[in-house]
Amino acid sequence: MALFAGNVSVAQAEPFDNNVKDCLESPKKCGQETELPKTEKQGKQNQQIETGTAVGVTIWDFLKMIGALIFVLALIYFILRFVNQKSRSYQQTKLIQHLGGTPLGGNRSIQLVKVGERVLILGVGENIQLLQEIDDEEERSRFVDHYSNQMDQMLQPQDVMTKLISKWKGQETQKSEKKDPFKQVFENKLSEIKQSRKQAISKMNDREKKQDE
Repeated sequence: MALFAGNVSVAQAEPFDNNVKDCLESPKKCGQETELPKTEKQGKQNQQIETGTAVGVTIWDFLKMIGALIFVLALIYFILRFVNQKSRSYQQTKLIQHLGGTPLGGNRSIQLVKVGERVLILGVGENIQLLQEIDDEEERSRFVDHYSNQMDQMLQPQDVMTKLISKWKGQETQKSEKKDPFKQVFENKLSEIKQSRKQAISKMNDREKKQDE
């Protein structure tokens, strides 16, 4: 039994002695066996690095996002312009067009209306009264052109940087102080109408005085 046990112990120790012997004779093989876990760790680290770089945003992705944004903005702009042209063509077929107006206070205002080929200045309050009809073709075309330009400017793309620069330089305050040419024309027309009415009233008073005499 002791001999058998001794043989068993020797048989069990032989693989270990052989492994040690192999390592002593050829240490490169032992080095390769021990280096296998290191290569596995490096492979896992490389996979983690590759997955990390794949999740990040590259310059090409950023450029594609900017291109998509520009395309969407251009599409919206052209759609609005198309709708504006359709609405303008529809308004041109209408007999009556509202070209603009200005408030006077106290629920009173002056409105500029185009009826067919005629351009009328109306006083709107408790009643609607015809103040004057514009007979001059140049002045009438000026009102119509101003209205069409105003409609076109509603859809023009606005530059944010120029607005910021103009605010920084104080040009925005100067622009706000300037009057709208449309309002200036209205004010000039109002002054002309007031003067014509004063002249008519003075003539009527002179006639009444002469009749009394």
